[in-house]
Amino acid sequence: MQRSRSSPSPPTPAAAAPRRHGLLTAWLLLLLDGGESHGWALFAALCERGVAVDRSHAYRTLRDLERDGAVTS
Repeated sequence: MQRSRSSPSPPTPAAAAPRRHGLLTAWLLLLLDGGESHGWALFAALCERGVAVDRSHAYRTLRDLERDGAVTS
């Protein structure tokens, strides 16, 4: 069975995560690729770059990335 192009199904929560978290996902992946690995270090690196973020939002984004297989803890 194939999905019809004319009537796309709604995205699953996992598929919607990158859009929901916007640039925060990109920032976190960039910092993790650069070697940062702990929450406090990630927050410090974000602050140094002028990126203000709510910690609970960032942790939620990290959990979503882990659930989706993009990162491991």
